[in-house]
Amino acid sequence: MKTIALLGSTGSIGESTLSLLKEHPGLAKVELLTSHTQITKLLQQIKEFNPKKAILTGNKITKNQIDLAKSYGCDLCDETSEIFKALELESLDTVVLAMMGAAGLPYGLKSLEQGKRLAIANKEPLVIAGHLFKAKQLEFGGEIIPIDSEHSAIFQCLFGESIKDVESLILTSSGGPFHFFKDDEFNCIKAEQALKHPTWKMGQKITIDSASMMNKGLEMLEAKWLFDQKLSKIQVTVHRQSIVHSMVEYCDGSILAQLGITDMKFPILYALTYPDRYPSKLPRLDFKQSMNWTFDIVNPVLNQAISLIREVGNDPLSCILLNAANECYVEAFLQNKVSFIGIYDHLKEVIHKGAGEQIKTNDLNHILEADHLGRLWSQELIDNS
Repeated sequence: MKTIALLGSTGSIGESTLSLLKEHPGLAKVELLTSHTQITKLLQQIKEFNPKKAILTGNKITKNQIDLAKSYGCDLCDETSEIFKALELESLDTVVLAMMGAAGLPYGLKSLEQGKRLAIANKEPLVIAGHLFKAKQLEFGGEIIPIDSEHSAIFQCLFGESIKDVESLILTSSGGPFHFFKDDEFNCIKAEQALKHPTWKMGQKITIDSASMMNKGLEMLEAKWLFDQKLSKIQVTVHRQSIVHSMVEYCDGSILAQLGITDMKFPILYALTYPDRYPSKLPRLDFKQSMNWTFDIVNPVLNQAISLIREVGNDPLSCILLNAANECYVEAFLQNKVSFIGIYDHLKEVIHKGAGEQIKTNDLNHILEADHLGRLWSQELIDNS
């Protein structure tokens, strides 16, 4: 039985992972749980899954909470340094990285240094430090298995194939809630509109990113590092039904696709069991019923996100600044401080500002410093807008 650390256990991916483990008791044993601030939910998870250790990363915990966790056989603390110690345990073989944004970056690198399987659910660590992740993987032999549905699809379509035979990777996108909008309709978009994703139920940040297509742009960067492909070989198509999760086109013209119901438990399960497949009771597509699937080009206004990624995606500093600026801008948009359509110009401004600076990106500390600068510059732009 696998033993796992679940970093970000109280978020949507974390909860889906635990739900999957509950449905399949023999799949894996939880050794470590972490949450940023949701102590009540974390204590409930401790009671149900009996990890050896649990860590709250964003708040202090009380003696009563420590004692309650101890009564369930769990050591609960609020020291993030304890995560690094836990990741060194030989008994731990799989780390599910489900923390939001770039928060999980140092833990992902540590996991690979320890030769663990890293099942990565968020794209930001690879977006801003893909070169470091690949270096650690090559040096220490750890695995990187994507949980993001599109990248899990590509990962599955590549299984047993030669990467040199790949003609292109084709990422599918729902197109978000504004796929059919005309140019002038983008000027008055409100947060509540952008949060209405047509097919997936996700957190606020990734839902806004999906609406702006920035999520797909970031996925292109993630795919670049995961599958050693040039950005010119990574394509995007709009597939409103979100049944075909992504495709791989090979040099002979054949295209392999991975299909399934929109449920994140599918890629989570595959990441935990790869290269095997584990029997499950997850819902199936019913081909006895009529189904219509469509594919379309990206809305020209939203395609600005894709174009920007193609323009700056080979420069590590630009990727770091873009990711930081995007997170700040999404938060400001959710607070009704900035317009939806201004995001693309905002990102360009921050990237342009960084072009005149001598900023290194060759280690974790440098990357975190650049990330901090990107957030600082973004906040200044937002405050002055």
